[in-house]
Amino acid sequence: MNDIIDQNPNSALYEQRLKAEHARREQKLRRLADKLGFRLTKSRARDPQNLLFGAYFLADKYYGVLISQPGSYPSTLDEVEEFLREG
Repeated sequence: MNDIIDQNPNSALYEQRLKAEHARREQKLRRLADKLGFRLTKSRARDPQNLLFGAYFLADKYYGVLISQPGSYPSTLDEVEEFLREG
């Protein structure tokens, strides 16, 4: 029965599970970025209408220089992951 509740997109448990998975993925990418000499930073924008809301940035770990990625900037977590895995 709990599995059914956990998979219902309208349940609070489902939402908590998604947030936890996102946080784990973000932390995993932070560690990977660190190993590769980058620092993963999330935008501090709190207004959903702000273009930077929910955006991620990669910076050089030692010099703090932002790393621009082809295509779009700022980036989503998916784009950051692709950049880190390919680069």
